[in-house]
This record gives sequence, C-alpha cells and structure tokens, in this order.
Amino acid sequence: MNIASDLFTSSIKFQVLSKNAILKIKKRFPEVKIINTESQYFKRKISDIEVYWGNRLNLKNIKKMHNLKWVHYGSTGIDQKILKYANASNIMVTNTKRIFDNAVVSTTMFFIFMLARGINYSFILRNKKKLNRI
Repeated sequence: MNIASDLFTSSIKFQVLSKNAILKIKKRFPEVKIINTESQYFKRKISDIEVYWGNRLNLKNIKKMHNLKWVHYGSTGIDQKILKYANASNIMVTNTKRIFDNAVVSTTMFFIFMLARGINYSFILRNKKKLNRI
C-alpha cells in the first residue's frame, strides 16, 4: 500500500510526521510505504497512491491519483473542491476534527484567568526591564 503524506515538513511542529512515528508504522505494517509528497518518487508514482494523509492536497494532484481510495486531512478543515471531486469518484474523505478541542479550551481559559488576574502586566514590566519583587 502506498500512502502519500505532506506531513514531513511544517512550521507547526505537531503537524510533522516524526521519524520515530514512521519507524513504528513501518515496523507494524511492513507492506505500507509512506511517500513524501515533495519527493521525486512521489511525482513518478503518483498514480499508485492509495491513501493521502496530510493538509496540502490540491485538485490537480488528486486527479492524477488513479488508485486513490482515501484522503485524510490532518486538520479540521476540508477543501470543498476536493470533497466534491472525491464524492463523485467514490473516494473516502476524513479529517481530524475535534482533536484540538481540549487544548483550545484550556488555552482560552488560561488567557481569561491571566487577564483577570493582571498577569499580563508582568510581561509588560519584564519587557520594559522594570519587573521586580517589590
């Protein structure tokens, strides 16, 4: 099975497929080949891709993937043009919705409490080099 993924590089660390994760997948599923979408190999083998896993899929490439059965977005959104094409082509499309719910709620609550307690002034004072213990 050939899986194409664009999760090898990203400015967002948690969206990068780590070498350790790739090794675990290869060990558990030796028949699976994970192909970096930025490689020349991907361009040569694009018609053999059965699964696409990532966030940067475009309609031009999906139309070249003649064996594609499943697209999984590593984010919450789905490109509507790709979804329409996939539905017409019997390609399953999934995403990682609600995976960040707890993190977003926790972060929001943190900022609300931080502002309510005035902790943000500590950062202002630190940046002005006026933070002290008095």
